[in-house]
Amino acid sequence: MLIDIIWKAFERTGDAMYYLEYTKCKDVYDRIEKNDREEDMDKTG
Repeated sequence: MLIDIIWKAFERTGDAMYYLEYTKCKDVYDRIEKNDREEDMDKTG
């Protein structure tokens, strides 16, 4: 997973740039996950 790679890079370097990228990617990832769950509910409901 891309966010895991970015997080590991942040842990190694402590660079804030990696942390900002991580939070940006995590927001997008969480939004995609939420949309997938809502679509699944629509199909079954």
